Amino acid sequence: MDERDVREIPEGGLMGLDREVFDQVWRRVAPQGSPVIEPAPPEGRSPAPQAPGGKSPAPQAPETSPVEAPPVENPGDRRLQELVLVYLTDGSVYRDLARRTRRSVGELQELYRQKLRQAKRLSAAYFLRTGVRYWPREVTPVNPPEGFFPALRERYLAEGRLAGRLETLAVAGGEAALGELYADLAQEARDAARAIRAIVERET
Repeated sequence: MDERDVREIPEGGLMGLDREVFDQVWRRVAPQGSPVIEPAPPEGRSPAPQAPGGKSPAPQAPETSPVEAPPVENPGDRRLQELVLVYLTDGSVYRDLARRTRRSVGELQELYRQKLRQAKRLSAAYFLRTGVRYWPREVTPVNPPEGFFPALRERYLAEGRLAGRLETLAVAGGEAALGELYADLAQEARDAARAIRAIVERET
């Protein structure tokens, strides 16, 4: 190689040359037919991947994991929560009515305790279905401001409506355990309506 072939090599040796300069130098000094040697990448860097044809592959978007949709709450679970509140509210009404009378205190207090037991049964069913214990810490319903007898009449009608609703739920299908529970509660609502009728007959 004569002086004309000597070029200034940047600091770092041949690794500092760009590809074009490296090719020119190699063709002048290499024997005929020698394969072209690719320059080594600088230390600490890896060569970029090449696609067929010498083109770099197109960048790909990073993979993303699918996002799970939030679970849809079962309407049956919401119904159980609602019924727990209904029974606790009704119980507070019977507790209030027991304070307004002397002759029927025992019967009304028993209706109050029965509502609490029924609310606990519904709460237990909710726990068995969902694994969550549902029991409102405080239930402060607005008890009816009307007098004793109008309030009893309202409770008599309400127990009949509740019994009809529970009977519909009992035959609506779904889980057998819930159907049995609703059927029991429907019968107890009918019994509560008869107890209220007896209270009214005795009090009048």
